Amino acid sequence: MRKRFAMTMAFAALSLAMAGQAWACTILSVGKSATTDGSTIVTHNDDSSGADFRLWIIPEGKWKSGDTRDIVVDSHNYGDYGNYPAVKDYGNGYVVDEIAQPAKTNAYFHSRYSFINDKGVAMGESTMSYNKKSDFGKKSYDAIFGADN
Repeated sequence: MRKRFAMTMAFAALSLAMAGQAWACTILSVGKSATTDGSTIVTHNDDSSGADFRLWIIPEGKWKSGDTRDIVVDSHNYGDYGNYPAVKDYGNGYVVDEIAQPAKTNAYFHSRYSFINDKGVAMGESTMSYNKKSDFGKKSYDAIFGADN
């Protein structure tokens, strides 16, 4: 377990060092096998200077057959989820399609990029840009995808 924890921390340190090379959102996740008490840890930073940092609590839902949910591009910017789903205010976002709702959906925290539901399932994104032609970019690309790609 100590070796796994050390590897996780080394990966975190490498990720943070790489993030210093460019503007980058960062996620750090530690699984239950890498902590002494079996807890999981998930963090997320958003280094945007113009982001909407509000956090919404979306209640669980019960849906009828035929109910759908909008698929929205850019829904994280300045929409008001205070009365969602009764009021669908996607701010700068726009609907591109819709999908069928399951019979029941879990409650969840809705924020700019990361989400966690009432069962502890979390997801987020980590964005980083770099120049593949620079020495740093070549090393990063090769480390992630392999030198043969």
